[in-house]
Amino acid sequence: MKIKAVMLIVCALLAVSVSAGSTGAVVNSLDPTLVRDLFLIERFEEDRSTESNARLTAFGLPTEVDPELKVFLHFNHLPAGKLMNDLTRMGVKLFERSWIPAVGAHNTGFMLARVRSSRIKELIAGGGVVRITA
Repeated sequence: MKIKAVMLIVCALLAVSVSAGSTGAVVNSLDPTLVRDLFLIERFEEDRSTESNARLTAFGLPTEVDPELKVFLHFNHLPAGKLMNDLTRMGVKLFERSWIPAVGAHNTGFMLARVRSSRIKELIAGGGVVRITA
């Protein structure tokens, strides 16, 4: 990858991680790798150049509009009831049999999910999901 692209990604990560207000809370709940992936996807949707496409491909990301990402959703408790309905309504595909409860130093449980990139920040803002990792 070109040094300019790497510097652009690093600057974007720094800018997003120090931003004030509610965005800061959202970023603190996202894995740095996921922040990078979302940044690359947003840039690709703005500029569908061959270079942007190659950047996504280099990081193993799909080159479609609003791609579905494989992530781990972290919860304080096994999701049920209203939260499950909300997640389903948002188009989140949960792999319920992958649930790992909170253990020891890990204070949240998590499960594998497939989520559209456009829904990531909304998931965190909703309050039921406490962290998202890639």
